[in-house]
Amino acid sequence: MATFKSPQLELDRLANLDTYTIIDTLPEQQYDDITQLAAQICGMPISLISFIDQDRQWFKSRHGFPHLQTDRQLSFCTHAIQQPDKMMIVSDATQDVRFSENPLVYQEPKVVFYAGMPLVTEEGWALGTLCVIDNKPNQLTSAQAKSLTILARQVITLLSLRKKTESWSERRKMNGGSIACVRTWSIL
Repeated sequence: MATFKSPQLELDRLANLDTYTIIDTLPEQQYDDITQLAAQICGMPISLISFIDQDRQWFKSRHGFPHLQTDRQLSFCTHAIQQPDKMMIVSDATQDVRFSENPLVYQEPKVVFYAGMPLVTEEGWALGTLCVIDNKPNQLTSAQAKSLTILARQVITLLSLRKKTESWSERRKMNGGSIACVRTWSIL
């Protein structure tokens, strides 16, 4: 398993992930549209939006992939988020020492090709990836890689909007309660 240089930084990353309240949420069409587009653009059978939690890799959206989550120790995306400023590409996982003995490579779903673009928040934290996967060795064209990067930014935009909407909604509830309280006192 990939390890982070600083356990404190990993704790801070996990705390930032928690602020988005995305883990274990229901599927949403906006995210599913992105994974479907990524698979089509890159010509891959599998595309995922993953978030790396403490012990698992959880999939907000999955196109062509049966599992809702995998163990973090098996996760390609755990490696990808360690270099948040660039896409991680594994052309042939059967030939890569990091992954050649990984059960996800030699058993179903047979992850052989992997390209993952880290999902980096406004605060600079890599929370997961938008990735595409093939069951055979492969490559991305420069146009496909650029498109995957653009789609990853759209995932971050959706996450940010979600967080801001929830924050606004919470403030509105709190303010509504205060207004009701003031009205009650003014009547008495």
